[in-house]
Amino acid sequence: MVPGLFPGSAAAPDLERLKESATAVVGGAGWVLLRAHRLAVGEDRAWRAQEEARVRELSMAEVDALSWQESEAYVADLCRRDGCTKVVVSGKSGDLGADVVGCMADGRKLVIQCKKCTKVVLKGVAEGRDQGISPVWGG
Repeated sequence: MVPGLFPGSAAAPDLERLKESATAVVGGAGWVLLRAHRLAVGEDRAWRAQEEARVRELSMAEVDALSWQESEAYVADLCRRDGCTKVVVSGKSGDLGADVVGCMADGRKLVIQCKKCTKVVLKGVAEGRDQGISPVWGG
């Protein structure tokens, strides 16, 4: 029998102090992790608020003054702000007019065709519809 490993033995108080120390260390580490998590969440919320404010800063006149490349990036920023993930500005040939592509919060794919013009152009939308993509009109 090893002395001090059982209650009532000479080393039992040392074992109790060791348990208390281990509990304090684990509790302290847990507190540090919780604090770091709360700090990260707070920083994320602050960043999201700044991004939301930045995106909302543009008036319609300012949006109208954007180049077509800037307007596509602006639309992508709006999508990210509203919770879309994997948002990319496509801008390549053969994409059937898809300028911004991403995933909505519920997992559905989001495809946006941006146009910087004074009249409606439906060529890319019609091609997409032929491939089973339903256009969604905002208003």
